[in-house]
Amino acid sequence: METDSTECHGRAGRAATAQIYDALRAPWLALFSPSGAAVVMVRSPLLAVIVSFALHSAILACGIVGIALWSETHKSISVTATSRTGSLIVQFGTIQQVWHKWHRDGLVGPAEQIFIGVCLAVPALACIGAWTHLPSIHKSGSPLRSFHRAFCSVAACIVILLFASLAVGALITLSKTIWWIATMPALPPLLGPACLPLGICVVLWTVGRAVRGVAQGDDGVSVNPRCESCGYDLTHVGQDNRCPECGADAQRSLTLNGCRPGCVWEQRGGLAGWLVTSLAVLFGPKRFYSRLKLRTPDAQPRIFAAWHFFWIAVTAGFCVSVLIMREYRTGPPASSSLFVVPGLVALTAVCLAWGVRRLAAGLAVSWLLYTEGSSGVHWLARVIDYEIPYLWLFCLFNGLGITLSLAIPGLAGVMRFQRAFFWMPLGPGLVILGNIALGLLWLWRYRIAARAVRWSNF
Repeated sequence: METDSTECHGRAGRAATAQIYDALRAPWLALFSPSGAAVVMVRSPLLAVIVSFALHSAILACGIVGIALWSETHKSISVTATSRTGSLIVQFGTIQQVWHKWHRDGLVGPAEQIFIGVCLAVPALACIGAWTHLPSIHKSGSPLRSFHRAFCSVAACIVILLFASLAVGALITLSKTIWWIATMPALPPLLGPACLPLGICVVLWTVGRAVRGVAQGDDGVSVNPRCESCGYDLTHVGQDNRCPECGADAQRSLTLNGCRPGCVWEQRGGLAGWLVTSLAVLFGPKRFYSRLKLRTPDAQPRIFAAWHFFWIAVTAGFCVSVLIMREYRTGPPASSSLFVVPGLVALTAVCLAWGVRRLAAGLAVSWLLYTEGSSGVHWLARVIDYEIPYLWLFCLFNGLGITLSLAIPGLAGVMRFQRAFFWMPLGPGLVILGNIALGLLWLWRYRIAARAVRWSNF
């Protein structure tokens, strides 16, 4: 008996060790397969996930501290002159000198503050990312279970964040050094900062792949035929009868194309279908979502959303290019200003649009879980993809404000100093209140969409 008990404990210990090892290697697996890494993290125990995430967060914090020390060495420059040749010798500081400088007043300096700040910020960002991706994962059951799956998916991509942070930090540091400017004059100094939104896009794309790898299927959604008007179970109701609950025509709910013929984009595709679908979503959400087919592959909605992100980036870059050409009336602008700055603005616009979209989705799923229950969020992931046209209202509102401020210098001064809202300057007050109003309207649109798709049969 004692031998059997010892063997059982030994097997349990080896199994626990293997699970911790799997959780530790999963973030590195995300370099090749984000969805596979997310699956490994979801299958690991919660303690193993926490240990793996904490360890990699500490490694990320150490890397950022190292980049900060390296960047600070280029600010500690000593210049000496030689009497024979008359040349100047520029010497940069060392990491050891910077370290002593940071700890001149005590044991806790900027290095420790950066380390603690990163270790606190990374879990907070992971929780926010898991919350915003909850609509893509949660279909039924406990929201906490779905949040756990979303958090594991985000945690599986921390190595991608590590490499992206080190690469972007190194490029930003190099772009500010004398050696970079002297030896690579063709590369503009803004190339380093321009890589920041590119790194963010890579991380966000990887997280999206990981989340889709662990998203629940439609097995948790009731497949019994329902009345499209009230949700009554029509299993034992013939097509020639009416719904006993609300009196609606049952044939309309039970026929494939009777209630949901689908959208133009999924039927035809192309630029015309994309434009027609975008206008239909923007100006008639209730009609659009009441006709949308939901039990179809997810590729088409994602392509629809991707094209909107592409055109948002193109529009932002084009507007900045026009403003740059307007400023250089005497001659052509430098190539760095004409290409790097619009590219930087375009990538930043994509990151901001993605963030606004996911924030609205997180708020919508939280609100609908509270008011409607799980029946209101079954198809919310598809609604998020088709709600992308509403982002153009945010772009137009904020882009118009920025353009007017740059084109009319006097207006910028009035907006900056004129007090209007609770002693807040007029310009920031209008921007904040306008975006809040657009956000509240978007939440209401999500409520309309959720009620239009919750009893879908097709």
